[in-house]
Amino acid sequence: MNFFEQELRRFTGKETAFKSSKPLYAGRACFIQLSGNRRARLEFVTCGTADHFEALDVTILSTTDGKIDHLRLRFKDYCAQRKGGCSGSVWPHIWIYRDETKWYVAPTGLEIKAIAQAAYDYIMLFA
Repeated sequence: MNFFEQELRRFTGKETAFKSSKPLYAGRACFIQLSGNRRARLEFVTCGTADHFEALDVTILSTTDGKIDHLRLRFKDYCAQRKGGCSGSVWPHIWIYRDETKWYVAPTGLEIKAIAQAAYDYIMLFA
């Protein structure tokens, strides 16, 4: 299991709003089956800086028609700024440095639950 899958499992785990879902994981993405031919795809994405994954993208897909809608949940909208880095303060993000993937200042459990709740609420609009 890669780091991204491990973290997606935390965001969609039984202790979050996704407790009744049965997500499927493939590579760096998570898929949740919705009603009919719709699926939700969750994945961590960069926002302009290479190898700094600063947001969770949620995409609603149709198996017949492709992309229906998309929402980007930026960690800085849900997480408190922390001390660290060259500038003195940073927001949580995943980064890849020297072939090692890890959190550069990890979000708290409550922050993960808040992001998961926002993703879940959005997905339920299409369920």
